[in-house]
Amino acid sequence: MTSLKLYACVTLAILCVGPSAFADTSPTSVPTSDAKTTKKVVDQRLDDQTIVCKREEATGTRLGATKTCHTRSEWAVQASEARSQVDGVQRTQLPTPPR
Repeated sequence: MTSLKLYACVTLAILCVGPSAFADTSPTSVPTSDAKTTKKVVDQRLDDQTIVCKREEATGTRLGATKTCHTRSEWAVQASEARSQVDGVQRTQLPTPPR
């Protein structure tokens, strides 16, 4: 019974102190604003060219799924075009029936 209490106390102590004991406290160099901007632009270009594949399922069947691959920028353009089409349809006013 005493060993069980000891085990519980040690476990509790590890859980309480554990995260702070493993925290990274080493100083890091802070890049200048030009370096940040350049890195952000380069990262954005690399991120835009990353190929992302999505599985698109056909409505009404479980077997008709197709895999489509595009770059992130191409997916963004497709999403923007789809959104503008939906907005256009929603802005279109239906004719009111005569009374």
